[in-house]
This record gives sequence, C-alpha cells and structure tokens, in this order.
Amino acid sequence: MSSWQVFNYGGPDQLKLSHTAVVPSLTDPRGIIVKVHAASVNPLDTKMIGGYGASLLSISKKFTGKSQGRSLEFPFTPGMDFSGEIVQTGKLVPSRKFSPGSHAQYTLANCNWVSFNQGLISDKLIIFITKQVSHKPKSLSHCEAASIPYAAATTWSSLFLPPKGIREGNMSGRRVLVLGGSGGVGTFAIQLFKVWGADVTVVCGSDSVERCLMLGADVTLDYQNYDVKQELKDLAKFDLIFDLVGQGKYDFTKQYLREYKAACYISLVHPVMKNFDQYGFALGALRTAVSAGLNVAKNLSEGKQFHWGFHQPNAKCMSTVAQLVEDGKIHPVIDKIFPFEHLPEAYQHATSQTKFGKVVVDFESP
Repeated sequence: MSSWQVFNYGGPDQLKLSHTAVVPSLTDPRGIIVKVHAASVNPLDTKMIGGYGASLLSISKKFTGKSQGRSLEFPFTPGMDFSGEIVQTGKLVPSRKFSPGSHAQYTLANCNWVSFNQGLISDKLIIFITKQVSHKPKSLSHCEAASIPYAAATTWSSLFLPPKGIREGNMSGRRVLVLGGSGGVGTFAIQLFKVWGADVTVVCGSDSVERCLMLGADVTLDYQNYDVKQELKDLAKFDLIFDLVGQGKYDFTKQYLREYKAACYISLVHPVMKNFDQYGFALGALRTAVSAGLNVAKNLSEGKQFHWGFHQPNAKCMSTVAQLVEDGKIHPVIDKIFPFEHLPEAYQHATSQTKFGKVVVDFESP
C-alpha cells in the first residue's frame, strides 16, 4: 500500500512516500475499508507534521495502549478528510447505509487521529461506522467532495457550541463578521451564513476581496490597503464575530459586538494544543482551563459571550451540507489540486498566505 508518512517532525520535506505500508485488514465487524480518491490539506495537518500536538499524541497512544512497544509518535500518516470508494464492509455494517462500490466522504475526529496513528494520505485505510462518515454528494467529483468535510464540520461544531447555539433558525438578519475569509473554513462559513440569511462582513486580503463577494459576502474589508479598525467604526455592531486568524490580531474587534444581546465571539485559534506541548498534560490542562475561564468571565462582564471553536464530526452537519451542495447553495472552493506523488508540494502550498480555499490531493492523477 502506498502511504505518505512522517518519521521526524519538521517541514513538508519530512513527508516520505512508502510503498510498503501495511495493507489494512478488516478485523472489526463495524469497520469498512475505503479506497481513497482524493484528500484535502488542512492547516492542522501542516502544523502536526511540525510537532504541533505531539504531547497529546503520545499521551493518547499510552492511554489507549496503541504503542505496542513501538514509537509512540512515529511513523504517522497525516490527513483529516477525504472522498473515496468503499471496497469492503464489516458484517455489522448495514448494507442499506454503506456497501462496496458506494462513494463516501469522511472527516476524521482528532481523538481518532491520535489514537490510531492513522491519517488519510494512504490509498486505503480502515475507518469505523461513526458520525464522521457520509455519502459523497453525487454532483461533486472526488476532489471537490474532499475539500468540504473538515471545513464544514469545524464551522458547524464551533457555531453550535455556545449555550444558545447559532443555527439556521436564528441567523436570519443577524450581522456576522468573519475574520480571515480566504481559507477553507472561511470560504465555507461565508456560504453557510448566507444560506442561513445572515448579513456577512469579511476581513480579507486584497486578492480575496472579489472572490469573497462572489461567495455571498455583503461587505469586505481589505486589511492590506485600509485601516480595518476605522472601517468598522462606520458599520453597525455585530451579533457574531467568527475569528479564524487569532493570535490577538483582531482582539480590538470585540468592541464591535452588540452588548447584552447574546452576541458571541468565537475563535478557532486557541492555546489548547500549544499548552499541552509546552507544559505537559496536567499543567497544560490547568493553564487552558484558566485561560478559557478568564476569557469567558471578561466577556460576560461586558454582556458578550466568548468561546473557542473546535472541529468535531457531526452526522447532521454532513447530511445537511450534502443537501445544500446538491441544491447548489454551497460550492466547493479549491485553490489548487496536486497529484498524490507531489504531496510535499501540496503541504508547502497550503501554508501560502495567497491561497483562496482548499488545497486538494488527487490520488488518481497520473
């Protein structure tokens, strides 16, 4: 079996193509084996080959007993979502749901990734019948379908996390500010918010302004040529700020949330994994809890909500998004497609500040 593996942390040059990786066998009656046709490259993938999350990876391997005398971390195969064809199913898999020959798309839960040391950049892999799997939209190619699951699940789970939740039924007419609208999650979130009837303002670079408008954004703020802080002063306040940039760059935008109106600031960039890597499990967990508590308390005192967003697969998300795709309301946004053999180049390109949308790896490309 062909598989891209990492044996040492570093950059894309640490990705090594192996043609002798172990071919998976179906040992669990709930399992399925999939031939992968395409996979996407996510920001988390590029970080993890550099050692991001290494501490949690080791802890998880110890806890689940998956090390079996081998290295707790290496080799590992990166990848978080794909589109492919089912080639074998376990005895307990309902044939009405999944059967050999049917096409599926998949997004991998972080906990499964660290538990099984198995990503998606292989031409076959075992996955279990869980909420992460769904049928591929018939209208999409495998490359197009592979660009959606992780971005969709991340957006969806982050929005539904707040106490009152943010969903289709309560978004009509509400004002949303998306900080960083040119990545995979950003381009998906813009479309989902518009489907739900929100008024969407997006902060992005000058190269992305027109494309964000084409996705449905009502207003774009070009941070490269204009003063975003000054521009925001001229706009009405927001019900939701969706921060995909983090690092404190746009903390000043919190003042533009409506006060005492259940307004919410959600950041997808948080210190959780960094704290575990730097301080270990116990102290890392403590620092994370303290940081989260302080953020929540500070914002509540100002009549606002604050939450970190996390990726979590969700069956309802995948089925709902698949229907939105079939209805032509959400479209895949792909910056560039690379052949399987050029995976390191795909990972390098995924870190580019000028890309718009997702980077996809085509396993069938010659």
